[in-house]
Amino acid sequence: GYEDEVVLLSELTPAASARPGDHAIKARAEWLVCKDVCIPQQGEFALRVPAKATTAAHGASFNAAWAAQPKDAAEAKVSAELVDDARALRVAISGLPTAVQGRALAFFAETAGVIDHAAKIKGAWDGTTWRADVPISAQCFESPAQMHAVLTTPGQAAGTRVAMKITGAW
Repeated sequence: GYEDEVVLLSELTPAASARPGDHAIKARAEWLVCKDVCIPQQGEFALRVPAKATTAAHGASFNAAWAAQPKDAAEAKVSAELVDDARALRVAISGLPTAVQGRALAFFAETAGVIDHAAKIKGAWDGTTWRADVPISAQCFESPAQMHAVLTTPGQAAGTRVAMKITGAW
């Protein structure tokens, strides 16, 4: 396989004395690309970024993205049990917001590599409790004792996020 090491700059803070306007960030990098043999490569890069510029022109986009975040359902009571020799996760969730009760829900696990995302999940309401058997992926590579999931309904601006402890043996 390939062996790579990538270093990314995640934050850049301009000096307090920086004046508004574009500033150049320059970098020179050297790296190796390896498979059977390693080949050295290098590059010089430049990026112009504004210092102390406003993002007010994009305020509506930021507000829309903020509003679309899933909302935690702290009042929700969730049980999640491995069943059928750990081929499914039997989920029961009560205490969800009234706006989603009785509606069709889609289930999205936040932990990768656990559930079969391509499988159709059939959930049903039992009074105010939503129940579903969520298929576990045949390539499951995680065995979490707990995880989070997001439930969405058609037309809902933001999903509902729930936390669950998983019982049973992987």
